[in-house]
Amino acid sequence: WTVAGRGRNAAAAGRAAAVTRTADALAAGAPVFLWAAPPAAAAASAAAVSAALAEFAAAALQAAAARPRALLLVGGDTAYACLRRLGIGAVALAGEAAPYVPWGRVSGGPWAGTVVVTKAGGFGDPDTLRRICARLL
Repeated sequence: WTVAGRGRNAAAAGRAAAVTRTADALAAGAPVFLWAAPPAAAAASAAAVSAALAEFAAAALQAAAARPRALLLVGGDTAYACLRRLGIGAVALAGEAAPYVPWGRVSGGPWAGTVVVTKAGGFGDPDTLRRICARLL
């Protein structure tokens, strides 16, 4: 999802279409990956990019009315923003999805039982995310 270089109205329309496509994929049970493209990330602070990703993810999840099997959150700012935006206050740790990549289940609330995996942004080899996703899916 990138809105850099578009006018305000075009950006809103592009975001709405992207939320709809993402919600449809979530409702169908397909894996969905959201990221900030490097040019957009370079133009904004880490907190702003994380907040935008969290808001987009929350909108797509709400529109899908479906709960994914797992949330894989990469980067501390992104993980914090997403968990906070979704109203997730506690995750009971259960183990490691990969070395130094903890996983657990949400404790309480509408997300109770959902698997959450957090990974530091600058950590791991090129195959780390692939291996984690293969384990989750």
